[in-house]
Amino acid sequence: LAEVEAVCDRVAMLRAGRLVECGTLEVLRRYTALRVRVVLSGPVPDLSGVAGVRALRVDGQVVECDVAGPVQPLLTALAGSVVERMTTTEPSLEELFLSRYGEADATPAVAP
Repeated sequence: LAEVEAVCDRVAMLRAGRLVECGTLEVLRRYTALRVRVVLSGPVPDLSGVAGVRALRVDGQVVECDVAGPVQPLLTALAGSVVERMTTTEPSLEELFLSRYGEADATPAVAP
């Protein structure tokens, strides 16, 4: 799917022979969580109750999570912390596909 992402302006997703989604990658990404990595200097605040934060992982001063929706609640929760570095990663086309259909659905059936 990386090759498709590199050359296509619009993407259409089919399921059981029916068109279920069609649009630019930018539009399709709006409905999928953004991956965020933050490196802090000092104590890490409790982010477990922050709206939209999913799959929270903390390793020392490094916080990784997925954010569904606006990132403002996460930024507000980090406002009292010293942020050394913050990066965000948008999902790839493959991740978009798997988030909607799951890995089980993405695996082709094997003929008997």
